[in-house]
Amino acid sequence: LPSETAANLSLTMLRSGSNRSRRDRVEQYLVAGSREQPKSLELKLCLADLKSLGEKYSEAEDLYREILLTDARHVPALNSLAWGLAMRGRLLDEASTFVERAIDQAGPVPQLLDTRGCVKLAQSRLRSATDDFLVATDAGGDPTTFLHLALVQAESGDVEQADATLKHAI
Repeated sequence: LPSETAANLSLTMLRSGSNRSRRDRVEQYLVAGSREQPKSLELKLCLADLKSLGEKYSEAEDLYREILLTDARHVPALNSLAWGLAMRGRLLDEASTFVERAIDQAGPVPQLLDTRGCVKLAQSRLRSATDDFLVATDAGGDPTTFLHLALVQAESGDVEQADATLKHAI
């Protein structure tokens, strides 16, 4: 398989359940592949995603930023960096800028609207976050988006609606 394809398949398998030794093997593979193909943004993205999956958030952030130095319009890196910053409650204005740039490139697709909603939630902009989550779920958002919508509904005090949304997510 081409390195990028193997990297993506490895990450998909790790996301569905992994142990430390498997993650370490994939990381070794990705590091070696990145050295052999230093211009491959796909390998660098996979390595960043793996770092994030392994809760090495600072290392992941650095890799996403490296990708953006090469390609400032790289939607997956913009989205992942924005999401990671929002989840850590860091640099939220910058996270907002990143997700807006991603939306400018790819349009208001559910995954990007979900990330923008998460950034707004981290900024305590509950009404605006709710709007993004509702649009994302109406456009076919995945169960995680429904979970985020339930979270913001609960945070806004609408516990009954949050419960219904959570049941739908499940």
